[in-house]
Amino acid sequence: MAETTMDIEFHYCDIKLDPYKGYENSTSLDLIKAIFNNLQADARTSKHHVIDRRAGQEGADKRRLVVIGVVNKPYRRYGKLALIKNKAPYFMSEEFDLDAIENETNKDYVEVTNFYVDTSGKKPIMMVEFNSDGPRISDVEYYLRHIGKTYNLSKYCTISLHVKGEIEEIARNLKNVFRIDLKVRAEKSIYYKDIDDAYYSSIESLKKSYPYQDIRLDVGFGYNKKIASDNYEPNISGLRLGRKLMDFLKKDTENIEHIEGLKMKVDMGDGPELIDFIKNKENSLLTIDLVSKDRPNQKDLRQKASAAFDEYIENTKTK
Repeated sequence: MAETTMDIEFHYCDIKLDPYKGYENSTSLDLIKAIFNNLQADARTSKHHVIDRRAGQEGADKRRLVVIGVVNKPYRRYGKLALIKNKAPYFMSEEFDLDAIENETNKDYVEVTNFYVDTSGKKPIMMVEFNSDGPRISDVEYYLRHIGKTYNLSKYCTISLHVKGEIEEIARNLKNVFRIDLKVRAEKSIYYKDIDDAYYSSIESLKKSYPYQDIRLDVGFGYNKKIASDNYEPNISGLRLGRKLMDFLKKDTENIEHIEGLKMKVDMGDGPELIDFIKNKENSLLTIDLVSKDRPNQKDLRQKASAAFDEYIENTKTK
């Protein structure tokens, strides 16, 4: 029996935009509204902005991104970021027919990620679909950064993923680290270098001798209690590596996307607790009706996503 529904996961993020000269008094809220207003105005005249994220990278496949379906409501902006695959036919080059981008016949050539921006508060909050085959959060960040420059509104964009127990708070309250379980895929092992040179050198040496698809670092640092106390002796090496991981995650929004798995057993003042940084993202999992195989009903998606976003925004106001 054919499936009639599909589950779609959404994550939540903050958007921070740095204004160009002449817009110094504009907030991120002002700037994101202006960007969406310009995108919608351009779309009405069939002007769309295709941005190749890998432009200028010698030998790299294109990663062409374009925002479509922009809708502006008083306190909500709606859009879709489309990734044009490299196997797309010629008509899907720089001058493709955007009306045909989501047609059933073109689904093999385009991946689309839905995203929505709430502008009802003091800062813009984004709800973005998790699409493992399509545009990621870092692609949305890249597109907003460059379109902001195109419109001479903002010179930089930073998107920060909402994590239950924010990374800044975890880093600030970290008292001890008992275990670290970190997993990355082979093609992304280079990112270990930004965490710790010693571990990077070890896994690169291992990769040369025993080529692997993915690798896992699982290190225990022990539970050594202080004499005549219920408290644990601090694991200095564990704290050092744990803080390096926190710094890595805080440094760049994209970094968390390079990690397949990260769990840490830590003490933040209330004894040992396990934190799963990948599963710990603030998220909503929505069950959406299908109109055909792998194609969600857009009306059902919009309604359920809007309701989930409203609930999330209301909950963040009461925290």
